[in-house]
Amino acid sequence: MKKTLLACLLAVASTSASADWNVGLSYINLSDDDGGMDISLGGLVSHASYDYAISDRFSLL
Repeated sequence: MKKTLLACLLAVASTSASADWNVGLSYINLSDDDGGMDISLGGLVSHASYDYAISDRFSLL
C-alpha cells in the first residue's frame, strides 16, 4: 500500500507525467423529507482519468 501511494504521489508531482492526468474530488448529498421521515445521505466521490488525444479537436478520457 505504501509503495502504491508513493508511486501515485510521484506521478502527480512530476510535471511531464501529470500533463494528461485529470483528478477530482467532490461531495454529493441526497436528502428527502417524506411523511415525517427525514432521510439524508452524503458521500465523497473521487475520480482519476487519463486524457488520450486522438486529434487536435478530439480526445478521450
